[in-house]
Amino acid sequence: MQHQTHNAPAAVMIAQLSVFNSVEHRKHDNQQQQTVAIDTHYSIKQETPLSLYVNLALYATTHKRSLINKLFITGICVSYDTVLFVTTALENGIR
Repeated sequence: MQHQTHNAPAAVMIAQLSVFNSVEHRKHDNQQQQTVAIDTHYSIKQETPLSLYVNLALYATTHKRSLINKLFITGICVSYDTVLFVTTALENGIR
């Protein structure tokens, strides 16, 4: 049983990335300007904790749009525009 518990965090991360990448994200990368336009038909409530956490952690430390959008294109985290939406919603909810 101990072996299964040890692997649980990795399994949860893989499951969350699978769910995040199963949502249809249409991504357009413009190499010259490093911008990403997304066209999605889902609610922000459907984002997985891992994809939001990775994005918020990167945003808090770097604020680099190009890095966050590169990770978004690979399916690791949400887009830069989504993190701006989330942080604004959090700020408005706190006030």
